[in-house]
Amino acid sequence: MKTSILDYAQPKRLASLCLELDMPGEVIPRLLSHLDGMELSRFDPWFDGLFSLGTGGESVKRIPAFCKTEGDLTGDSGLKALAVYLTAALHTRELYDALGVEQDVYIDTMKVFRRFLSEHVVRYGHYGFDRHFWIYRQLSSNLFRLGALEFEIYRFPEKTEPAGPIMPGAPALSVHIPSDAVMSRDALDSSYRMARDFFARHFPDFHYTCAYCSTWLLSPVLREILKPGSRILLFQEDYEITRVDLASNGGLTWVFKRNYEDFALLPEDTALMRGMKKVLLCGGKTGSAAGYVRNWG
Repeated sequence: MKTSILDYAQPKRLASLCLELDMPGEVIPRLLSHLDGMELSRFDPWFDGLFSLGTGGESVKRIPAFCKTEGDLTGDSGLKALAVYLTAALHTRELYDALGVEQDVYIDTMKVFRRFLSEHVVRYGHYGFDRHFWIYRQLSSNLFRLGALEFEIYRFPEKTEPAGPIMPGAPALSVHIPSDAVMSRDALDSSYRMARDFFARHFPDFHYTCAYCSTWLLSPVLREILKPGSRILLFQEDYEITRVDLASNGGLTWVFKRNYEDFALLPEDTALMRGMKKVLLCGGKTGSAAGYVRNWG
């Protein structure tokens, strides 16, 4: 039986969830107004798809499209779609309960909505939501925030090269670094321990090979920019690198918060910004890399 948005579109429940997630006070009334004002039944063909990796990608394309009208081409900067996703998160809570996952893990994971809103403000100067392409991973109970880091149930593509111990088609934990992650030694070690315990308890049949990460934060270029003791370099020490891409400018949007056509205009607020800017102005690339966690145990 398909999950219907009509079973979860209750303003009091949505308001309560927004408070649990520390959503901005000025955004909550807009979300509740959208929930009350939209023709919710039109989302039903795609609502159930949010809870599966196989269908989530299509659902997050269709839902924002249904939120747009001639008088509102942005869907209130994506907040109409966000109201739908948060309604879906009420069902995701039930999925967590069925798995026996703790409520604090649910809240920490769903606070991704709050984080994306904050990042949108920094980039555009107003609240909005534009991470449709990503959010179904959390809604489908495949990606979890465990301490500093996020861990996603992942399977390597069949048509790919082996990456250390990971063979094509093999299961792995995919590591993601939230923008608010504190990457101290204690925080990283705690997050890895939490992940090992979490997946052993809640997904005992998921026999993954190792924890794998692909990110600009692993780029070897950063070793030329940052001083010893940097938390980013501390993070890099945990990984055996299996692939390096020095032809891309990984991480620019995350570091500088928005796109710049003229690199001379890049801010220089931090050592990382100053180092990246110098590399770019000299014609270089900031790069990215991928690898697996050593000694996962």
